[in-house]
Amino acid sequence: KTLLANANPPFLFEHLPLNLNDNIWNDIRNEYKLSLPQLSVLKNARCPPSQQVKEPTNTLNAITWNVAAINNNPFEYWITHDDAGYNKLMEDVSEFINNPGNKDIPIHEVFTDVMFNELCEDMTNAGWDGIDEVRSRWSGEYKNRKIITEFIKDGLIGKKRLASMPDRYTNTINLADGSTAMRPTVINCYEGDLSSTDKWWRVWREFMFQREVTVKGKAGNPETKFVRNMLTKIKQSKYPAISAEEEAISIPLQAMACAVFDVILVHMMNTLAPTSWQALKTDLCEKLNHKKHDRTLEILETTYGGVDVQFLQEVAGAFLDTVKARKIEQDFDIWAPADLDRDRDQNSLILTKKNLFKNVVEVTTEVASVGQSKGDLFVITADHTDGTQYLLASFHGDTNGLLTIPVLTAVHDYAKAAHPTRKFVFGMDANTYEKPDNGKVLDVTSFAKFYLIKD
Repeated sequence: KTLLANANPPFLFEHLPLNLNDNIWNDIRNEYKLSLPQLSVLKNARCPPSQQVKEPTNTLNAITWNVAAINNNPFEYWITHDDAGYNKLMEDVSEFINNPGNKDIPIHEVFTDVMFNELCEDMTNAGWDGIDEVRSRWSGEYKNRKIITEFIKDGLIGKKRLASMPDRYTNTINLADGSTAMRPTVINCYEGDLSSTDKWWRVWREFMFQREVTVKGKAGNPETKFVRNMLTKIKQSKYPAISAEEEAISIPLQAMACAVFDVILVHMMNTLAPTSWQALKTDLCEKLNHKKHDRTLEILETTYGGVDVQFLQEVAGAFLDTVKARKIEQDFDIWAPADLDRDRDQNSLILTKKNLFKNVVEVTTEVASVGQSKGDLFVITADHTDGTQYLLASFHGDTNGLLTIPVLTAVHDYAKAAHPTRKFVFGMDANTYEKPDNGKVLDVTSFAKFYLIKD
């Protein structure tokens, strides 16, 4: 409003049209160089949903958004910050990773044999199988690797998900009472003292092997479990880089890789900024993470509050509890998979405008499975009040995007066979890449060529 009022000549807010489809909105955006979110906020301010001029029938306004609920890492992005200490730390971390030099020490110098033996003791007491095999791999394959060039930057470890999978389940655990439990690590908002490796190791072991947490189960009922029991096997069928032998011992192997990953980060931060990094992290968490759910809901309620359908991906199970008594629950019907996964917190949801759809039915299980994880795909049928029948789908692709085309094909084939007269609308995070990388990832051009030939 201020921008318009201060223009030369000024443009009065009251002169903006109440019709969202008026061409003047495009003129305003171009003239005053507004971003799409800015334009959306302006439209909603001028045209509250209750006053908007409705579009012709047989049209649907929709958005799709991967809200990345599981990402609680305050250092995930290098943000614009006026703190010189933060900027220096990020520059130093970048240099440490890109040019480690003599800082690229063997793993056993930061995660010692004594620590590894204590880890094996914890894993044995937990009743896990495969400890001897992990001991063998530690001695022959891992302990002498360099911490940066041969572990942190080893792409194969990433493809096997040895460190990222346990992080997904234990980084930030949403508890039944609405609070969170966080693994002692650099990459979340853990508030304990990590100023030394010894301090980190003591609390890490306690959290991973002795800590019990009460979370909401599949049916929404409280379930108490040890954090260690939240780790699951990494299946070769989904992650081909992992061998059959590694799959068999993947739970203790993940625990070892997670410990090594965490200790390397603690070592790096305490080497680069021993007296300041934890305070910087606390500040970032307060600004970026602690109010993430509220801020996400605020955006959905305001910026995108006027749309008919919201396709969401990577939604935490706690989202269904957070929305209660919020404006979004008053404006939208919130549809979630019957097999909502409250452990992985990577669920796909669909939100439909109140009183705009009826006869909503989940049909996800009727679509052929092609290897996607629980909660990744969500499909419903819904009948619009204008008489149009829809098939709506929301999907979160795997990291490399390799499941995107198979899943889209499966849903498309289902739509053609079971619901040929319904309009098919699919909101997704396709996880496409700029370049194909020899078939290791789905490139955006190949994806576009694929879906353009679908009718």
